[in-house]
Amino acid sequence: MAGNTKKGAGSNGLHELPQGGGKAIDFSRAHANVFEPRRASQLRYNLTMKTATLPSIRVKPELRVEIEALLNDNESLSGFVEASVRESVQRRRDQAEFMARGMASLENARRTNDYVDADVLIGQLERKLVAAKASRAAGQR
Repeated sequence: MAGNTKKGAGSNGLHELPQGGGKAIDFSRAHANVFEPRRASQLRYNLTMKTATLPSIRVKPELRVEIEALLNDNESLSGFVEASVRESVQRRRDQAEFMARGMASLENARRTNDYVDADVLIGQLERKLVAAKASRAAGQR
């Protein structure tokens, strides 16, 4: 019986019927109710650009209830999670750039021998702290 059917769904989402059974049916859009505005915009978005999904995560029910209570008007849980992931990705990108700049600066300081030793810097800061405390104590008298 397997010899009587054409290959299954390909990357185009078309499913073919057994040989001689008629033309291919596109099931990828068959379930979408394009008359519902939200579905129509999702369909348009999905047809124009490829999307990917993130793995689902398990959370305690209390956390989900807390998140749902904090959602803004017209904000979905999915939208909240996506925004949170985007912010986290940006924060990590910023951290990586910060570290790269710091490492480049360290390498430049070593190459040019133009840097302040940590012990010297800490000594300067401690002297400033002592002076500031003394000035504050003198002002309170």
